[in-house]
Amino acid sequence: MRRVIKEAISGIVLIASLITMILLEQLDSASPNDSYGIAILLLVIISFLSIAALVAFSRTGWKVEGSESDWGTAILLGPSALLFKNRNDKEQLRKEKKMDQEKDEKYYGQRSK
Repeated sequence: MRRVIKEAISGIVLIASLITMILLEQLDSASPNDSYGIAILLLVIISFLSIAALVAFSRTGWKVEGSESDWGTAILLGPSALLFKNRNDKEQLRKEKKMDQEKDEKYYGQRSK
């Protein structure tokens, strides 16, 4: 199966499990039966698995990337992102510098012909 289809299926499973969890919680409060609690626990596990599948099948996967401005915006929106601020920053700056240099070489190489 293609990655996009797997990602869509994981998203649908996540949404369905969350909706079912909410419905079972409503039924659990109306009934003294313990089987609803077990079903909710299984749905929580399914939710975590589908979240992991969504991340695994996404375009970037488990890597956290972003430019300096992306990180700045993320920190403004959620200050807890400061914990991960310098995680891949140096490596990414090297990659961006290398990509910029390759683009410049390609541009000026075509221009001189």
